[in-house]
Amino acid sequence: KLPDSNTKVEAMFGQFPMTLGYELARSDVDREFPERSIFNDTLFKGQRVRGLNVAVPVKGGVTVQAGLIDSLSTEDPEQLGYAPGGHGRLAFTGAITRKKTLKKAEGGNTTMEYGLSGLEGKRPIFAGANAISPEVDRRYGELHVNFQNLFAPGVDFKAEAMVGKDRVPNANPASALPATNMSGFSMILGKKLGEMHRLDLKWDQFVSDLNATHKTANERGFAYSYGQGNYKLTLSRDYAEDENASIGKYQVTTIRVQFKF
Repeated sequence: KLPDSNTKVEAMFGQFPMTLGYELARSDVDREFPERSIFNDTLFKGQRVRGLNVAVPVKGGVTVQAGLIDSLSTEDPEQLGYAPGGHGRLAFTGAITRKKTLKKAEGGNTTMEYGLSGLEGKRPIFAGANAISPEVDRRYGELHVNFQNLFAPGVDFKAEAMVGKDRVPNANPASALPATNMSGFSMILGKKLGEMHRLDLKWDQFVSDLNATHKTANERGFAYSYGQGNYKLTLSRDYAEDENASIGKYQVTTIRVQFKF
């Protein structure tokens, strides 16, 4: 707590989930789909970083956060190569979120959380045996919103949108891998069907270069979940279209079983 105040300051030091948007900070147990959105999985693999983050709640359900972190996530392909350069290894993050009750109801209050977050830093040079990827800007801004019990009890809607500039992580260094302007979004609409059942629909998109053609990837899908509390079974089906991949269209079926101890 702050001196002479009931305000509780939360500080995280070490390795922790990224505070960019809403999806990266969510645990696997809470997510509706086994896989994260395309842009988050591509640009922030591992979803965790090392550094320091401080969160301070203020009036009206508002929380302000600031952090100093390693510029690359823990499983970024250029991080796993153990060869990023020593310069430009730190990035700054900031976020402001607000939680608000829109309507009180016997079947469940309609609540909304919305926020704006960002990251500013560099992607270090990445050296290989025969080539070096250059140091580039790494900059993101994200806007997210999360509704609970939106149209009726048990109906949830989550969405986030990203714009940024970065190099798409690549395990094979090359001098011709500059930073590009990029964007992405993700939307999930779900409904609880009683105490044990849930159905969710999603659509997410990632454009890896806004100034070039054939750089868009879309993924649509549905997920059915059964269970609550300490266990959950999820069956999902994803339909993907990637203009930049050798296999342009593909489908993925996933069965995930989770136990919480």
